[in-house]
Amino acid sequence: MFYKYVAGISAVVIFATIAYGLIEAAQQYLAGDLIIVGETLVTVGFPFPFFAKPVTYLSICSVVGWYALIQLNQKRIHQMSKLQRSLLSTFAAAIVFASFYEMIYNFMVWNALITADVINGQIKIDLLNINYPVPSIPWSLVFATKMFTALFVISSYSFIVLHSIDFKQQPKLRSR
Repeated sequence: MFYKYVAGISAVVIFATIAYGLIEAAQQYLAGDLIIVGETLVTVGFPFPFFAKPVTYLSICSVVGWYALIQLNQKRIHQMSKLQRSLLSTFAAAIVFASFYEMIYNFMVWNALITADVINGQIKIDLLNINYPVPSIPWSLVFATKMFTALFVISSYSFIVLHSIDFKQQPKLRSR
């Protein structure tokens, strides 16, 4: 029952945060402003200024909500065929690699831009963005880093859960 509440609360926070971000982005787009992906979730402190940002709630609820969903579906996961678990495990491993790469890449770019700002005598950590992969659609580095970190944790946990089932089901090797 506990995990149902955790998953439900996480889902509400995730959907509310995404809706807020989309509404703000749509208003910026209609006003003719440049849209920076994720910036609206980084530049606001909620519920008070200088408090946690919506992107923080989104990333935490993504991880906690996924954990709760895995816990709620343990029986179904165990009942999957070995082929299904192997396919999902392979997919999870690919996502682990890709999200780890993106997370490290974003941290390195973010660190380089912060260092350049400090050398120039200014600090604007939350406003740093990168014009990649599409130059006309920059991404907030805070948003990208937190979301790829959450994706890395989610996919790593999924891989471990899927892989551990087969490991537990293998006959134990006896040593002589």
